[in-house]
Amino acid sequence: MLIPFQDAENGKTFFVNPEQVAVVFEGVNPQEETVTMINLLNGNLATKESLLDVVGRLQGALNG
Repeated sequence: MLIPFQDAENGKTFFVNPEQVAVVFEGVNPQEETVTMINLLNGNLATKESLLDVVGRLQGALNG
């Protein structure tokens, strides 16, 4: 299952395989905005969605 998120920089949608997520954490982008970082096995993606929303959606997909 792939989960859609909105990119923090350009607002476009990207999809994440929850089984490939290593860690989720809050970070700061170059514009000094707080973003939620999704660390995958091969890199990071950033979204402006809240940390709890991201984690909840990932956990829901893994448990569902």
